Amino acid sequence: MKTINAIISKIAKQHLHIQTLKTRKRDCLDFHNVAVWEVGDALEAAYRAGQASNTPQMIETICDNLSPDAVGAIAARLHNTQTNDGNVNREVLWFTQQLIQALGGKEQQERIVKELGL
Repeated sequence: MKTINAIISKIAKQHLHIQTLKTRKRDCLDFHNVAVWEVGDALEAAYRAGQASNTPQMIETICDNLSPDAVGAIAARLHNTQTNDGNVNREVLWFTQQLIQALGGKEQQERIVKELGL
């Protein structure tokens, strides 16, 4: 697993074009001009990295506390959820995919849905 510093450094390089986050005690090296869209991209990348790092723990918690039938039913209900917010739609889709993956895949989830009569 990557350390937080390694992830943040990678994001700074990729999105902000900052080669190091170490203080070098020179204004020309320690202060950078970046565009607002680059900051937005970097923040989104950090958010996604946080999501990815928490996914295994979240899935384990769900599986420890809910039956496969309950997880399958939740995934089925969320599957076609649409809101007027594209970001919310993407997050719900991501969560639904995580639930389906926790069940062992789409075929397993479809079998559960059929058995439950959903």
